[in-house]
Parts: sequence; C-alpha cells; structure tokens
Amino acid sequence: MKKIFLQFDKKCLEFLVEDFLEKDIYLILKNIKRMPGGREQFFNTLGRILSKNEFWMDQYDPPYVHEIEYEKLITEWHRMLKPLWDKIKKELFIFKIEVLPTRKLGYQQEYGDGGSDIESYHTLKFPRIHSNIKMSFEGEYISFYRGQMNVAASMIDLLDNAPLKLFEKCQYCKKCIIMTRSDKRYCPVCAAKDYQAKKRKK
Repeated sequence: MKKIFLQFDKKCLEFLVEDFLEKDIYLILKNIKRMPGGREQFFNTLGRILSKNEFWMDQYDPPYVHEIEYEKLITEWHRMLKPLWDKIKKELFIFKIEVLPTRKLGYQQEYGDGGSDIESYHTLKFPRIHSNIKMSFEGEYISFYRGQMNVAASMIDLLDNAPLKLFEKCQYCKKCIIMTRSDKRYCPVCAAKDYQAKKRKK
C-alpha cells in the first residue's frame, strides 16, 4: 500500500536533502558552529528524521551527548549516507530526464497502484552499510526493497514512495532541491543570492 506523502514528509525530505546531503560536511559544521546551540539543534532535527527505526531519545538524549559528539555523529551520518544519496540521485534523474519523456502520454504501469515488478528494480551496492538495496522508479514513484539498516533505513523510509515530481535541480548550481512549493527554483544558498541580487537592482 502506497503511503500518503504529507507536507510534513516533504519538509523532512527538504531538510535532509538540501541542508544535509547536498551540502559539504565541512560547510555544515562551520555554519552550525556560528549559531548559539546550533550543533544541538541541527543534530536533534536530523536525528529525529534519521532515527525513526531506533529509540532516539534513549540513545542520543542531549544530556548524554557532548558538543564534540554532536559533530562526530553528524559527520559519521554524512559519510555513510552521502554515497547512498549520490547513487540514488544519479539513477533518479537519469530515469526522470531520459526515460520518462520517452513514455507515451498517459502510460500506465501494469500494476495500477504504482507498484513495480521486481525486475524493474536497480541493485545498488553500498560497502559502508554492508548491504544491497533494490530500487525502482516505475509508476513515477521511488520504491525500495531492502533490509534493516538503522540510520540508512530511516532515510530509505523517508524516500520510499516519494513522487518524482518532488525532485528538481536548482536552476543555478544544479544541486537537488525538494519542491515544497510549485514556484521553487533554487536551493537555499542560491535563493539567498538571487534575493540579494534583486534587492540591489531596486
């Protein structure tokens, strides 16, 4: 059964992709150090997204996590999930840009509910998480077959059944953005630059 992708899911995906996976880890750490409580706030937001399959507050309750451990865990998660995300993103945009346009208008998958035959799944290997993941884009939704992978599993859960129309590229830097609104065109960094450029012209 396909899950309903709520606005809350879109906002979680937006944070995970635009503020974490599409950014350099050193830039992330540099930015959150500048904000009062930035490391703890960023860690808690990210942790609640990535730890749906774990006892989040038992394992990472702030009183038991020192400032330096926030950075270590954020870095560890980024190093583990970034290669996974890059492979998923590559296959996603290949399918969206090269495959979907060749389909006839009104194309219907054999499985009317948007499900996919196992033969349509790509197998992606990820040594860092010691697991293989089968992934498909048929029916214009991302879908997965995979085992439990702790933090990685939570990322997969969030992406699972996400409509492909949610994923676009920033018109300037070409990083992946999540379409939380129909007029969105830029990633956060490029949106700020565009805003400043328009402000200077006034």
